[in-house]
Amino acid sequence: MSRLITRNNLSEFVTDGCLILEKGMLLSPGADDLAKIQGIQVIRSNQLESTALLKKRIHQLLIDVFNVTNTQHIERVQQAVLKHLVK
Repeated sequence: MSRLITRNNLSEFVTDGCLILEKGMLLSPGADDLAKIQGIQVIRSNQLESTALLKKRIHQLLIDVFNVTNTQHIERVQQAVLKHLVK
């Protein structure tokens, strides 16, 4: 069964400025427009595996190349990179 996300119920599905569209979830054009206006990052379920792999690679790169070991710094960099790459 599909679940329709509209302008009216969009906020119910957003966590930390991110909307994860899982299988069976549909985003109405109006909700898509509102998400863009509000700066909400929309990630489709097929992107999740790629996103997890990207986060892992960023983590390893920061440790191996830049000697960054602070977990909070690593998480902030991961989020910043994903925000720009996953739209």
